[in-house]
Amino acid sequence: MSEQSNVMVEIANQIREKKQEVRYSTREYVAEYLIAKFKQDDFYIPLEYQRNFVWTDKECSYFIESVLVGLPIPYMFFADADEGKIEIVDGAQRMTALANFANGDLTLTGLEMLTTVNGKTYADLPREVQRRFDNSNFRVVFLEEGTTVEVRQEIFRRINSSGKKLRSQEIRRGSMDGGFSRLVAELTQDALFKELAPLSKTARKHFDDQELVTRFFAYADGYPNFEGYKDRVAEYLDKYTETMDRKFAEQTGSRDQYTTRFKDMLNYVKGAIGDLGFRKTPTGNSTPHARFEAISVGVAIALAQNPDLPIQEMSWVMDEEFQQLVRSDSANVKAKLKARIDYVADKLLGNR
Repeated sequence: MSEQSNVMVEIANQIREKKQEVRYSTREYVAEYLIAKFKQDDFYIPLEYQRNFVWTDKECSYFIESVLVGLPIPYMFFADADEGKIEIVDGAQRMTALANFANGDLTLTGLEMLTTVNGKTYADLPREVQRRFDNSNFRVVFLEEGTTVEVRQEIFRRINSSGKKLRSQEIRRGSMDGGFSRLVAELTQDALFKELAPLSKTARKHFDDQELVTRFFAYADGYPNFEGYKDRVAEYLDKYTETMDRKFAEQTGSRDQYTTRFKDMLNYVKGAIGDLGFRKTPTGNSTPHARFEAISVGVAIALAQNPDLPIQEMSWVMDEEFQQLVRSDSANVKAKLKARIDYVADKLLGNR
């Protein structure tokens, strides 16, 4: 058999193998049935790779409006789970919005098509409209028993990688589940981290805290060359996380080492900057990415080069020179990333 023939056979075999891993049927359910099952806790939303409920009331209202006027709704993806429950692989936001509306927990708002229902709940609608809502059909791709968690996670990743449905950290969290990924999630609960790196409730829902922790480790490990970094942060962090999950599986001591690095950095920042932390202003309630990267990684680099580095007052983080370095314009360009980290490390090591 020729080399080309071998390649063709290999391609066909691989496709056949992968197709066998994904078995499904297409079903239709009415809203009333889905909501009843949801209320009975027969559905299971896998938060280990799904996201929290992050839709605003306006986004929920927009979805309910689409249902009321009969617009096509994208397929939801369900799968058999343990104890006879049904796992919502994709569609948790829509399913929760349906239930909230039916339960009276959602007041419709901001609608431009159905302006007459703004300010109304399910109970406020005419009975005939309620019936149409209850009988609305939803198409579901039902993954058959035996579909692995890895396949379900891959489906979730592929569906939500298109458009702007999820932020990069949400996708990363939904598709990667190793020791490093779990450590990142745990470190976001550190009390000192929460104190020094405040985030809004919405930002935390989108796992922006995990984004900050991931950036800290990725840039601290990648410094000074940031090999493979091409000014695309999400791609760089994805590859780094995959590598680290493998490393944590192979090296049991990695977890303690990385935890110590992170906490040593936080303690130094607390001693050197105080309550200001990574904020832009003393009363700020957010943590700019570029500012966090510069300070956290710069401190970590300085500590790596001098473990006995005494805590120094860092009031210069409020100076205009530093502010220029951490402005958002082209912040993800490699040269600017390195420049702002260099500035902090050099200041602490007395090289500037």
